[in-house]
Amino acid sequence: MTVNFLNSPFLITGAPRSGTSVTAGVVHICGAWGGLMAGPNKFNPKGYYENLEMSELIRSFLRQRALDPLGQWPLPRTQPIVDEISAGSALTRMRTRIRTILLDQGYTPTRPWMLKQPKLLLIWPVFAALFPTARWVLVRRDSEKICDSCACAPFMTRFKDRNG
Repeated sequence: MTVNFLNSPFLITGAPRSGTSVTAGVVHICGAWGGLMAGPNKFNPKGYYENLEMSELIRSFLRQRALDPLGQWPLPRTQPIVDEISAGSALTRMRTRIRTILLDQGYTPTRPWMLKQPKLLLIWPVFAALFPTARWVLVRRDSEKICDSCACAPFMTRFKDRNG
């Protein structure tokens, strides 16, 4: 019997700099497909494990709603997103785009796949509706360590110190 994993991804999320990359790395080493992912750099020498096209899709989703595409400030309110999901058309377009990205990048639904993206925290109702059977992995880390790490990361542009 062949299992179809298309509708059951591992969705890995957490605050930026909380350890989502190392968690995604473990899930990837265990066999989950991640597609074309961002590689390492001096701020994350093991790699980000973020699918480049999926990340752009999420940033675009935020931009289209006049929200910060970096997901830093202001944070979106969940209720308008839930209301939009109920309307359905944006959800259908997003589902179609995700499937296209997966298949174009060579995904075969006979193996598990993963999507690691801290911004999933901001739009989780969308992905919960898209993938009701997904396995969510919520990464947690000490708040002080997250703040210290964010202050050192060049892409965390909104808050460079604890006073905002």
